[in-house]
Amino acid sequence: MGSNPTPRTKDEPYALRVFQVLWQMKKDGYSENTIAPIGRRLWNLAKHVNLNNPDEVKDLVARADWSNGYKENIVNAYNHYAVFYELSWKKPKYQRAFSIKKLPLESDIDLIISYTRTRNRVAFRLIKECGLRPIEVARLTLRHIDLHKGLVYPETAKGGEARVLHSP
Repeated sequence: MGSNPTPRTKDEPYALRVFQVLWQMKKDGYSENTIAPIGRRLWNLAKHVNLNNPDEVKDLVARADWSNGYKENIVNAYNHYAVFYELSWKKPKYQRAFSIKKLPLESDIDLIISYTRTRNRVAFRLIKECGLRPIEVARLTLRHIDLHKGLVYPETAKGGEARVLHSP
């Protein structure tokens, strides 16, 4: 009677456990932009180690050929899991390497903007001229723009201070 059920995969026990951690983060007020990458990192870990064994996690991270910045992100994501399930673990420290970025010339930026699709030009121009983050541009609506005064009132990202910007 009926078909055979699909056999359980190795990841299924972690599905509910990871979901519970992410749901708690949602209830604690974390944004979707924070929760989603943590979920991806926990799934990445679950593919390789037993999430309930902090020593396995530490060993994998220590041996992995990842940048220190990614290791730091993985450790922070796992820390949410370990705290939620009250696992005894000492969070290792990984310091990301900072470097001075080479800024492109304004003429190069203008050239790139001139070759973009018309619908993206305004967004790129706002990023260039006002210093908006892409997420802030994505959240802009007409109520955030005062065309008469040439002002932009973006909804901040990353918990930043509210600000008023002069548009070009």
